Formats: sequence, C-alpha cells, structure tokens
Amino acid sequence: MIVFELICADRHRFEGWFASAGDFEGQKARGLLSCPVCSDSSIEKLLTAKIGRPEAEPPRENAQPPA
Repeated sequence: MIVFELICADRHRFEGWFASAGDFEGQKARGLLSCPVCSDSSIEKLLTAKIGRPEAEPPRENAQPPA
C-alpha cells in the first residue's frame, strides 16, 4: 500500500491509500476519486517527502564488534 497526500480544487487536503501509484492514476482517470469534504473530483497529488527510519544496514562479513 502507498499513501498519497491529496488536494482538491477547493484546497481541501486529505490522504488516499492505494495499491500503487498506477492504481491512483487509474482511479483518477476513471473519475473514482472525490474530496471527502466537498465531493470535488478534481484531485491532485501533493509532493511529499519520505519520512521514517532509514533502512537497516545489512550485516557485514567479518564485522568486528564495537570496542
């Protein structure tokens, strides 16, 4: 699943959960998306940054324990 921050033409912001970016585009093209506040169907994705913990570093061969 992927979460997108969405916005309608009236500037209402809301989240949308999709199986993929292509799923979002397909639903938008078919007119299946609408604002939960005003029902506007002119929906766009907002730019967002990935926030979270960095990926765990894989163990290294022959790694020495910290001193």
